[in-house]
Amino acid sequence: MLVKVKVDGYGEVILELNEELDVVKELIKKIPFSSKVEVWKEEIYFRTPLSGIGGETCLKVDKGSVALWPPGRALCIFYGISQPYTPIVPIGEVVGPLHTLSELSQGVEVRVESYQDDEGLPLELRRRGLCAARRIRGGEESVVVNLKVKGFTLRFEAYEEEYGIPIEGEPLFKWQHDYSSISALRRIKEAIKDPEVRIDINEEGYLVLSSYAKEVGQVIKVLSSLAQAYLKVLNL
Repeated sequence: MLVKVKVDGYGEVILELNEELDVVKELIKKIPFSSKVEVWKEEIYFRTPLSGIGGETCLKVDKGSVALWPPGRALCIFYGISQPYTPIVPIGEVVGPLHTLSELSQGVEVRVESYQDDEGLPLELRRRGLCAARRIRGGEESVVVNLKVKGFTLRFEAYEEEYGIPIEGEPLFKWQHDYSSISALRRIKEAIKDPEVRIDINEEGYLVLSSYAKEVGQVIKVLSSLAQAYLKVLNL
């Protein structure tokens, strides 16, 4: 199921949770609830109303994982490569690109709510088996999408405009006009053969792969092309 986390001064973060887990069922019963963000390495976490957290634990997570931390009765979002301090209970993952989560600061207020279903592109993508949701960040609305390929989660963001649907993938790295960035750019250009896939810069200055769909019916094809390009660039 999808859950929305509203963050003061930032916008929304969409989480996909495994509703088959007993601890997730208990968490859902507590929604809505408010809390305050704690920041540790490349992780944000905040206390939940759960009286206890049970379930199978692990010590390793992938980038974008969502988990519960028993000692703090907290929900944790791992947006980078840092690992849990102590064992956690994995319960899901973030939907959409992760790079802006580094903007969140200690003590900011959050409110966890159920995600309300909607029409249009997110619903159409979910009907076709993709994890997608509409969200607002920085006053701008977009559609965030996760696509699983070869056991790897690729994250995208699409913008529904009157003139079509621009689509961006998750950042590859922060673009700098230095030799290492230029060298990496050259290697990426050599890997990208699809004429519809572009090497681009997003609004935060990160290098990404992007493309464009004229209409909703073309989005799946464009996402597939972008996914294949990312796999080539990442050598997966």
